[in-house]
Amino acid sequence: MVLGLPLLKKLSDSQRQIMAQSEEKKRDQYNVNCVKGSRRYTINLLTIRDKIYDAFYNADWAGITEDEETAIGTLLLVPKTRIGQLSVLYKTAFNKDLRNDFIKFLSNTEYKRVQALLN
Repeated sequence: MVLGLPLLKKLSDSQRQIMAQSEEKKRDQYNVNCVKGSRRYTINLLTIRDKIYDAFYNADWAGITEDEETAIGTLLLVPKTRIGQLSVLYKTAFNKDLRNDFIKFLSNTEYKRVQALLN
């Protein structure tokens, strides 16, 4: 013990690998196969959630540089049937409301592009 704290055991390579596999498996449960027209693709709702948040909050310099196009384009990849799940993930991770953030950061014209998905 050092200063009343137990020493943390260093993780072995195999333990790190098991933890990484566990995290990957957890992320994989949020993979969604999508079809738009003849195009097929897979998205990960956790990645989508993070990209939207980053576009609104981490690209913001003095309140004038939100990356609205990234947020819109990213949301448009998500099937309407999965927007509810995405909203819950967004709220849980960031304590923010997905729909309200789109209303807050987008102009009326920009919001009309995603309104059908969010309502």
